[in-house]
Amino acid sequence: MKNIFASLAVVAASSLLAACAGTGTAAPETAVASAGNKFCHQDRLHKVNNQFECNWVDSAAEACRGSSPVSRIAVSAAGGEPVRASRCSSGQWLVQVAAK
Repeated sequence: MKNIFASLAVVAASSLLAACAGTGTAAPETAVASAGNKFCHQDRLHKVNNQFECNWVDSAAEACRGSSPVSRIAVSAAGGEPVRASRCSSGQWLVQVAAK
């Protein structure tokens, strides 16, 4: 009986990890940077091929909701490096970049 529960636990854990990891291979969209500030989660920010990749949105409140897909803003379209902006009620830090 212990072996059955142990096996079920392994299967459940594997399924959870697979679901969290995702299987999507689609590349992030390149955001068309409109004038103004863009916000995203600090821990999701990466610089990839002269682009800032993150879950960019137009407001801090929207970024805190965290439901935005990953997109990219070209470094040349940004008014500088992203800077720490504010903190969500969850404790998550946001960064912002000024789009040209």
